[in-house]
Amino acid sequence: MEPLFAMVKSEIARLITSGRYPVGSVLPPVEDLAALSQCSTGTVRRALAELAIVGVVKGVQSKGTMVTKLPEAGRVCLLLSPDPHTNQLLQPEVYWALHRTGYHVDVVPRSGDLQDDLRRCEQIHGGPPGADTLVMLEPVHSSGGWSSLLETAARFPRRVAYAQNNRFRIPGTHLITTDHQQAARVVADHLLGLNHRRIAVVAGFNAQEHSFASDSAQQLRHLLEITGATCFPIYLSGNPDQALYDMITQRGVTAYWDLSDHRATFRVSDLQRRGLRIPDDVSIIGRFDTSWAPVCQPTLTSVSINPKGMAQAILAAVQSPPVDPLVQDIPMTCVAPLLVPRESTGPAPSLVSRKRRRHPKALEFQSSAIPAN
Repeated sequence: MEPLFAMVKSEIARLITSGRYPVGSVLPPVEDLAALSQCSTGTVRRALAELAIVGVVKGVQSKGTMVTKLPEAGRVCLLLSPDPHTNQLLQPEVYWALHRTGYHVDVVPRSGDLQDDLRRCEQIHGGPPGADTLVMLEPVHSSGGWSSLLETAARFPRRVAYAQNNRFRIPGTHLITTDHQQAARVVADHLLGLNHRRIAVVAGFNAQEHSFASDSAQQLRHLLEITGATCFPIYLSGNPDQALYDMITQRGVTAYWDLSDHRATFRVSDLQRRGLRIPDDVSIIGRFDTSWAPVCQPTLTSVSINPKGMAQAILAAVQSPPVDPLVQDIPMTCVAPLLVPRESTGPAPSLVSRKRRRHPKALEFQSSAIPAN
């Protein structure tokens, strides 16, 4: 059993790490800490002496015991994603969330050789001091690297993974993902609030696919049908550019939710080349809120994965007890996304304005034939 002074030391360190006693503050008197921990003052003094040795606290004359730095919470190996956009969004937030809480973070960039990257993770695990926690950002893998990834991950007692696909699973790994149902809700609320009633969405590569795209598209369809609006799925296996254009010009679609910001910007360019205006003729929404969303023309409305929320969820998983690899129900935390409205979405165009744009002379003839009241 752990000695009592070590347990008191851990509790004081937890109070400091949680922010109750931040760096620069003064701890309560020894007598109060002893009453809080239900131990003797001698036990508290020994715990404080241990923390003073590593520089977490120091005695200041006439003031008491001052917190001088965060206690070392542990060592984390952060394996980055092969996707630079994922790293751009999450790496800074995850790193600083862990670092500010007292964790030493070893970042492992993706070199293009998965085996080299995994060897680096194993070296960090071996130490000294060794890392007992592995955090993986979207660990996309080839079929040949999956067994190696599982083998390396199994070396870490605690492991956490961020993946956009909530079907992603590594035994004994806490999954952090996006709440795709909530993503569909914020899109539906935004577009319905702008009076859009016929909305297209990318639903994956094909109708048989099961992915975050199909999940969010299915939820969007459900939400729209409740209000009497219509949802049109678009699949990437066909010709999505032509399919979207046909839906806009022939089926009255006035808004479109794409798979990513990257694809959405290409879709905007294609529609503009075909003579359509964004958002006057059709509103466009991207996904992930990447760095170019606020600077492209028009600026792109996007569904952010909420990087700060993701980082806090990862931190909470790191601070939780390790997941038993034999447990079937692997814990999963779904983080609510945020919709960031910009210039690429606007009020739904009226039927008259769309006809006027396609057939201005015919509409003018029709309107002139209507007798005045």
